Formats: sequence, structure tokens, C-alpha cells
Amino acid sequence: VRRLTIRGALVMAEIALAVVLLVTSGLMVRTLGHLFDAQVGYGPDGVLTARIGLAPGRATSQPIGALWNAVIERVATLPGVTRVAVGSCAPVGDHCEGTDIRVAGHSDQAHVSFHVVTPDYFATLGIPIVRGREVSLLDRPETQPVMVINATAARTIWGTDDPLTTPVPRDDRTINVVGVAGDVRYEDIESEPKPAIFFPVAQMNRSRAMLFVRTAGDPASLANA
Repeated sequence: VRRLTIRGALVMAEIALAVVLLVTSGLMVRTLGHLFDAQVGYGPDGVLTARIGLAPGRATSQPIGALWNAVIERVATLPGVTRVAVGSCAPVGDHCEGTDIRVAGHSDQAHVSFHVVTPDYFATLGIPIVRGREVSLLDRPETQPVMVINATAARTIWGTDDPLTTPVPRDDRTINVVGVAGDVRYEDIESEPKPAIFFPVAQMNRSRAMLFVRTAGDPASLANA
């Protein structure tokens, strides 16, 4: 894992959208190399990540989904960038949030890893969608709440029920499952994948997240641009 300084894309986004880069130990990014991509369930080669956040004023005055989409569009214009997405948790070594859900027709609750993502998250990280679809720009605050689940959740929580036709009641709404993604190890490479759910950022406000940038060449050259 290499720690790099990122300017270029993130500086552009900061100027245009008042994006503040928030990192644990100063301004940094890390390049995800060739290590254990088969074991962890995604393709890390050529992916650069940075922990970022939206400026508080922007995050409260404009729709979160639109702000993140604007950041992604800016970063995507950089030479060599092939895909860009945002997610609340990075694979391997990150501590993801958790929540409890109950599937319609089931009496027991189940604990799952909780993620908030933008469109193209799964494609950017090379995580396969085995059924249905990713979240999309059409998943907005005013539309039907949706989520994607991973294969482990489908197997261990939904069981013999079809996830794509068996929703999750939550508070005063019903959340439809629109896709099933391949399993990814998020917190520990040595542990089996945990059940996970993924919500569109436009339907689940999040002002701090991880930026994922897939490049055609060496991600280090982009970070130093």
C-alpha cells in the first residue's frame, strides 16, 4: 500500500464544489495493488482511493446525490481515468457500519454490513453483479427506496426467497432489492464475507466517504497530477 499526495482532480473538485479532503493522518491516498484480488472479491489493480468529504455548507444546502455526482464528473475528466465512484467503506481493512434488517415474511432480524454508494460503485471496483442491477442515477430521494445486497446476504438471510421480489420493511417504507453483488471481504481478508447491503447515496445522505478512481495506467501518476 503506497501513500500518495493527490492534487489535480480533488483540487478541481474542491474549488468548484467546496469539497474538503478529510483524511485520518493528513492528505493522502492509497493505491490498491495486485494483492489478493481473487480472495477479496474485487479488482484492486489500477484503483486509487482517497477519503473525502463535502464542505458542510454545501452538504446542507444542496442534494447530496447531486453534489457527489458533480465531484465524480469532475474527476472523470482527468486523463487516464476510466471509472469513478464513491462509497462509505473501502474493501480490506476498513471498518464498515452495521445495521439490523428484517426481510418481509421473516420474523427474525439479521445483522448486516451497511454501505452507501454512488452509481458505478460495483463496476469501478470490479465487483460483479450476479443478478439484477447496480444503483443508478434514477434512484433519487423521491423514487422507490432500493438497495443491492451481496451473495452472502441472499443466501443466509433471504434463503429460498427471491431477493428481487422480497422487500425489506424499514420504518414507514419498504425497500426493494434491485441487485445481488458478488461477495467482498471488507474488514479482514482472513474472515469470510459478511452479509452486506448497499444503498444509493441519493436516498441515504452521506457527506463523507471514500472516492474510488480506476485508471488505465499507474494510479500514482494521477495522484501526483
